[in-house]
Amino acid sequence: MSEIGARVRLLVRGDAVNWSREPRTSNGIASRLLRARVGLGRGWDSNNPWLLAMSFLLSEYPGTFHKMSLRQRKRILDTSWGPSGAWWLRNRVEGKLEISTQTEVRSATVRNGRIEVEVDSGNGTSTFSADHVVLATGFKVDMTRHAFLSSEILSSLSLVDGSPGLTSNFETSVPNLYVLGPAAAMSFGPALRFIYGARYAVPQVARHIGARFRRDAGRFAAPPQTVAPDLVNGHAGGLHTRSVLQAAEHNAE
Repeated sequence: MSEIGARVRLLVRGDAVNWSREPRTSNGIASRLLRARVGLGRGWDSNNPWLLAMSFLLSEYPGTFHKMSLRQRKRILDTSWGPSGAWWLRNRVEGKLEISTQTEVRSATVRNGRIEVEVDSGNGTSTFSADHVVLATGFKVDMTRHAFLSSEILSSLSLVDGSPGLTSNFETSVPNLYVLGPAAAMSFGPALRFIYGARYAVPQVARHIGARFRRDAGRFAAPPQTVAPDLVNGHAGGLHTRSVLQAAEHNAE
C-alpha cells in the first residue's frame, strides 16, 4: 500500500519484525546443492543436519509428527517454523514505512468517519487515527468456538488446547468427521499450517473415506435374486407357476 501512496504504520507486539534469511545467490554446484529446498524451512541452507532432517520429515511425512509424544509435538509447534516476513519484502518495508514495536492495541473507535486507535507502548499510551485498520494477528485454534458444530459433537470431541485429537487418517473422535488445515497441526505438525500440507493430508483422507465407502457398500449389498428350480422347470403349481414367472419377467423389463 505504501508503494501506491498510502501512509502505512505497522504495529508489532514483539521487539522486532522476524524476517526470514535471504537465500544464497552463488551459481556454483556446491551452492546449488546447499540451496536445495524442502517444503518447510530452508533445507540445506540451514547448515544444520538435524534441522534439515526435521524439515524434510515434517514437510514430506507429517505422519512422523503424529507418532511423537504430545509434549514433543507441543514443543516443536511452539518453537519452530513460526511466522516470519518474507526476505524479499524486507527492503520494501524497512525505511519505507513507520514500524512501532512492543505495542499493544487497547481500543479502537470510529469518529468522524475515521478509526481512532489507542495503543500502549514502551513510551506510554498514544492515539492515532486511520482510514483503514488491517488486523494481521493470526488466530488460536479452538474447536469450541465453531458455532456450526452441535453441542453433541463438541462434547464428543477429544480436544488438546482447543485442537482436536486426530487419528492417522485425520479423523476425529467423532466417526466420519475429519479435520484438516491449521486445526490439524497439533496432530500432524507445522506443515498443516500451510497449503503445502495439503499434499499429504488430502490423499490420506481420500483413501480412508474411499476404503470405508467400499467396505460399507459391500456390507449392505443386496443378495442376488434367484428363482426356485421347480418354478423354472414349470412344475409345482401349473398356471400359478407361469404367472409367477411372467410377473418376474414383467418386473425385469
